[in-house]
Amino acid sequence: MKIRSTWMVLLFATMACVRDKADGEGARVESGTKTPATTMPTSSVIECHADEDCAPNECCHATWCAPVEVAANCEGKGCSLQVIAGTLDGAPYGGTGCRCLDGRCGARLNTGCVVAGPQPKSLGSGPGKPEMEWCEDADGLVMPHS
Repeated sequence: MKIRSTWMVLLFATMACVRDKADGEGARVESGTKTPATTMPTSSVIECHADEDCAPNECCHATWCAPVEVAANCEGKGCSLQVIAGTLDGAPYGGTGCRCLDGRCGARLNTGCVVAGPQPKSLGSGPGKPEMEWCEDADGLVMPHS
């Protein structure tokens, strides 16, 4: 019985560590595939002319890119060495990184997907299909950003 009580205390303590923040954003778990937010700008502005005009939107495990002027300032920030599928992790190795696609910042993710910016609507794969298969089925590997 004492062992069961100990496990219950540990379980409760672990659950207490993963609680919502005051701003409504939940704790981030760094495993599995990240799913980007779905907010899309409505204006069609030229954000870039070359890949160098775009940079990751987050310092760690970014899922899309933004114009350099508004991208995350990652100077002096460190990230875990964990590589998460569906992110820019691994850049510049393996061809991942920010891309300028038709004047919008996009990204080539570590799964092989190329997503048009400024933020993909979904990197989801659909029922029973891994993300890479979904990307391969997309013909041009480019997701629309409209």
